[in-house]
Amino acid sequence: MADHLRMLFVLFTKNIKMTTVYHIFFTIISFLCLLSFRSTYPPNISITVKTDSILSSVRQKIYLYYLDGNDFFLEDSAEISPQNTKVTLYGYIPYQKTVRLFFSQKGPNDVILIPSPGEKINITITEKDGGARVYKKVTGSSATNDYVDFWNDWEKLLASIVRLNSLEYVYSNSVEYQRAIRDSINIIQEKKRELVIHTLKHSVHPELVWGELISLSNIGFREDSIKKLRQEAHTRFPDYPPIGTLVIDTVFPRANIKSKRNIQIISSLKRKKKLLKSKEQHNLFQKPENQWTVCPISSRTALANFCLSNNREESVLLSQFIGKYTLIDFWASWCLPCVKELYLAKHIYERYTDKINVCLISLGTNKVNWKNGIKRHKLEDLYNLSAVNEQNQLDRDIERLGIKSIPANYLLDPYGNIVAYDIFGIKLTNLLDSLFLQ
Repeated sequence: MADHLRMLFVLFTKNIKMTTVYHIFFTIISFLCLLSFRSTYPPNISITVKTDSILSSVRQKIYLYYLDGNDFFLEDSAEISPQNTKVTLYGYIPYQKTVRLFFSQKGPNDVILIPSPGEKINITITEKDGGARVYKKVTGSSATNDYVDFWNDWEKLLASIVRLNSLEYVYSNSVEYQRAIRDSINIIQEKKRELVIHTLKHSVHPELVWGELISLSNIGFREDSIKKLRQEAHTRFPDYPPIGTLVIDTVFPRANIKSKRNIQIISSLKRKKKLLKSKEQHNLFQKPENQWTVCPISSRTALANFCLSNNREESVLLSQFIGKYTLIDFWASWCLPCVKELYLAKHIYERYTDKINVCLISLGTNKVNWKNGIKRHKLEDLYNLSAVNEQNQLDRDIERLGIKSIPANYLLDPYGNIVAYDIFGIKLTNLLDSLFLQ
């Protein structure tokens, strides 16, 4: 057998040029290197993650990954469970980079961290941090903490713009108010640009500077200003490759095989998690049409039967609202269209404090996110109730209203009768003006 194989090899090498053999050999070696890309680099960062009992109540994995050019690097993963609430992940980064932590089942989709080579980061993640993108201070990474400060300031400015935008259609009939609102928005936009400029000129962290450089066109900077700011940043950080690629035309190589596989892994996990979350969020509206029993609030007796818990875990009878007009607004912390209506509801309360009650009823199953939303949108002065009990089931009285989507609302008169329902924006404010400004 050995003689036959030796003979075949001799015949093969006689009939094929040596350069072709070398070409095949190096192609195979290159392919194997791609499959094991970065395996020769020893870890130079560590991230220790401590979770609370809620996130670790389900057995799930935490993944550490980052993007560099067109390459997607999945550095490490570790499993948390009720018996193991603290894990350490290791990875390699060539220079200061933005990396992300992804919780596969319950918890944040992206925990944003900005380590430098050699850093050892410690972070605590709890259910209160939410399930989307998390910016949280850590120990062991000054760049991460500086970015958290930047993001908090940025989010406050964004919230102010959202609030002002919600008032634009409230005062759509007043040219003077419209002009004042637009002027206020322009002032906030200028503050956003000032915040970015301060980061570009004073931050000692090149990754933070690079992150702002790539978003300049989105916040109104002209092309000549962008070019100048990028050149200044390159002068400050000449050895930081990502900033160099913004100044010098760079063609990134195509993603390698392992990168494509890593993208598929994380994308598949995120789709699966999103599907599970979507089912949980929308299970309140999944009943077939013929199973809904629509029973609107139409009398004092029906209103008095509604008893829900507020954000302080106290039981509240809706009958206490009889005697004044009442706006009941249904929302959830995961519902983005609801946010605009929240600011409108808050404005209505401030404008007609003595004439109307404003009651916000949450249909979200995550009460931690609900309470965080109350604080984030500054809704503490309004009545905040939850329609979901401790078993994550919708209150039966609320269920009989037949609400199939949110935002939704009811406007009740002082006797508990419906004046209007699902009326939003300028139509709602015009109706209230006709009732209260006669």
